[in-house]
Amino acid sequence: MSFTSVKVPTTHWKHSTTTGAISIHSPQRSLTRSVQEDVFFSLDVSCDGTPTIQWTFMSGAVSRTIGTWQPGGYTNITEDYSGRVQAFNNGSMGLSDLRLQDAGYYVVTVTETAGSSKDTGFVLKVNENDATELQPL
Repeated sequence: MSFTSVKVPTTHWKHSTTTGAISIHSPQRSLTRSVQEDVFFSLDVSCDGTPTIQWTFMSGAVSRTIGTWQPGGYTNITEDYSGRVQAFNNGSMGLSDLRLQDAGYYVVTVTETAGSSKDTGFVLKVNENDATELQPL
């Protein structure tokens, strides 16, 4: 999996002992891709200290953690997503080799060192590939 052509926004971490506001900006929160394609959930996060980033997938009654990481620190991707997720220091996430069951709501939660947190969500629609192309008669 390679997201080398993706422009990753710069992230701003302020080192402070006081609790400040967390800011999460995303240029696009509704994404549509096809089966076997890759998707990039782009974020620009600003907060005090080094945040903990957690991504969660939700669809119907299903809710499962995708992974948790700290920029410049640890990365913990769950087994269900191992090999398909690329974690970026700014909180962005790449997901490769999409499947129909990947369609749903993705929530990113940013938690500051002091404990305050903020989240935002993305909607991903995954279309089937139409392998049958129309042939001229």
